[in-house]
Amino acid sequence: MVLAQKERNIADGKETVVFNRFGNIFMAFVVENENEMYILSLINNLMSIYDRFFTKVCELHFIYNFKETHIILDNYIANGKCIENDPFEVMKHAYYIK
Repeated sequence: MVLAQKERNIADGKETVVFNRFGNIFMAFVVENENEMYILSLINNLMSIYDRFFTKVCELHFIYNFKETHIILDNYIANGKCIENDPFEVMKHAYYIK
């Protein structure tokens, strides 16, 4: 079963692929036994953190700032769980790298 919308989709199977589109960027999570709306919320929060850090984030920021991108992701999600929702706490460690 696939629920289609213009900019975000949720596809069901053994695992669930939840993704959202932000301009030219597609952010996708593959989850099992998780609430899809919660995952969409995580995706939106993560993209807002990237947008604050990079100021109008685009795909080139992910390519040329690979290290900062992963530091932000590692401070946001660990072992498949969201560990920090405060954008300033998540970005704090990446600012030390810059």
